[in-house]
Amino acid sequence: MNVELMYSRRKSGNYFTLPSSHLLTAVLRRKQTTSIWSQVSGTANISTNEYYVTTTEEENRGPVPVIILTYMRSGSSFTGQILQAAPSTFYWFEPMHKLLVNFTPGNTFQFLNGVSRAFRSRDDVSTLTASSIASCHLDRLPVRVLTDGFLGHGNRDTSKSFISCLQSFRRLASDPKMPLRRCILDYKETCLKSNHVIIKTIRMTMASMEDMLVKHPRLKIVHLIRDPRATVRSQKTLGEFRDDKHENVTEKIISFCKRVLRDVLDREDFQRRFPNRIIPVFYEDIAKNPIEYSKTIYQFLGMEFSKESEEKIFQMTSSGTEQENCGVLCTNRPNSSVEANEWRHQVTIDFVKTVDKACAGLYNKLGYKTVPNKTSLFDLNYQLRNLQ
Repeated sequence: MNVELMYSRRKSGNYFTLPSSHLLTAVLRRKQTTSIWSQVSGTANISTNEYYVTTTEEENRGPVPVIILTYMRSGSSFTGQILQAAPSTFYWFEPMHKLLVNFTPGNTFQFLNGVSRAFRSRDDVSTLTASSIASCHLDRLPVRVLTDGFLGHGNRDTSKSFISCLQSFRRLASDPKMPLRRCILDYKETCLKSNHVIIKTIRMTMASMEDMLVKHPRLKIVHLIRDPRATVRSQKTLGEFRDDKHENVTEKIISFCKRVLRDVLDREDFQRRFPNRIIPVFYEDIAKNPIEYSKTIYQFLGMEFSKESEEKIFQMTSSGTEQENCGVLCTNRPNSSVEANEWRHQVTIDFVKTVDKACAGLYNKLGYKTVPNKTSLFDLNYQLRNLQ
């Protein structure tokens, strides 16, 4: 079968085609950039006049990859748990967490095959990591990803089995990498047998999804956004958005909303170029109507919404039962609809007006409304976003 892939050069607006005798996928890199895929996994490069192209036949088989791309304290753990309610999912919670702590350009990471290499940017190492998980090439991940304490946060038996395996072999191994090499095989097999591989991340940009969308032709992206006032308020409780010598609080809020706006603009571009691959989701919509909205997301992702899935989501969002010792990453909500608006009773009108002013551009794009006064803030009938 003769297939041609058309790729847009975003800066110039020009197009070129890549012919193929198989249904292949391609990762396109600028000529001056060494292919990160080939250095780690050994795949061959095909040089063109403008780009390096790495191809593989594996990307059209196996589980469907899903990325939840979002922001800190925007309901991503909650949304991740909803998607995990689908049968046969492989879930990875924040794979870039330990990888990007204090990252600086040129940081070097080790791999299980003994290779060490430096990465020029956060996006480079994040994209390689996400791509390896999306294709279940878990043996190609940086060692730091496989030793991250966040690995067990998915509440999935799969990650717990992997961690248990590591603990067992560490007692016997003299080589610290031996347990990883042994246990990753079963973990990879579990990934390959799943229907969907779900990656939840607050550490990637929408711009970095361009290569992912090209390389993984079945990849679906859930772009999750929460009301900026709720997100900023929640981040503040964890110590974010404090004045420091580099930026004051207002500047940090402006920076955050500009980041979200850039992602929205990139997403709209990608939605035109990669139809039916990205779904924008507002956290408040899921929280207010979790069963019906979950059905919509499941349908988009090609997931089975079973009776068991519905029961899990109900228990998580509407059962009226609060999970004990839940902690900051709690995903169980006695009533998710009520909790979605709880922040409105926990902030001052001055705080809200600060965010409203700092995020004006994002508000205009997404239909968020400013809050005129304290009465409107506390009045839950006052809608904070125009439905589009």
